[in-house]
Amino acid sequence: MSKKHKNEAEKAPKADVTPEEVSDQQKPDLSNQSEGGAEADQAKNLENPSSDQAKAAETAEAGSSDSDKALADALALVQDLEDKNLRLAAEFDNFRKRSRKEKEECYSLAKLDLVRDFLPLLDALDRAQDSYAKLEEDHYQQLKEGMDLLVRQGQDCLAKLGVEEIPTQDAQFDPNLHEAVQHLEDPQYGENTIIDCLLKGYQADDKVIRHSMVRVAN
Repeated sequence: MSKKHKNEAEKAPKADVTPEEVSDQQKPDLSNQSEGGAEADQAKNLENPSSDQAKAAETAEAGSSDSDKALADALALVQDLEDKNLRLAAEFDNFRKRSRKEKEECYSLAKLDLVRDFLPLLDALDRAQDSYAKLEEDHYQQLKEGMDLLVRQGQDCLAKLGVEEIPTQDAQFDPNLHEAVQHLEDPQYGENTIIDCLLKGYQADDKVIRHSMVRVAN
């Protein structure tokens, strides 16, 4: 080598890297590009969800809607059953009251009919008592005791049925309870005063079985 070439070689700058390093430096940096691409793909996936994710979301939403509808239907059914139960209880209570009232009315009417048929016997006994004075003394007491016993038994039967005699002694005439068969003008009595009872009347359960037949003054 000549001296000139030797000097130029010495003046040329020395290489700082090896050929392998140069080759590596010439390769593109894929790490940053890979990381950036992954982030971009993730953002893209967030902005545009896949069809499977969309279907899953729709299925979940549909399931929630079906559950809410089923719950609403169940609550409506329970409310309807409660309303029907209340109406049924009210109807049964009304039926029970009506039945009890009808039973009481039937019993009352049957009792009135029975007493009405029984009254002629009491009337006969009352007339028999009035005839005591016409009997001879030796037979009077014995017959009187027997008749009084029959009258008391008849009155006891009526009392057990809730039947009461309509009062007439010293009572004021009441057309709801009495039937006037005669009117007399007598100053010793007050107006509409009952003088005498010709036929006893009876009542039960605030219903008149038979009006008392009376004579009324003034």
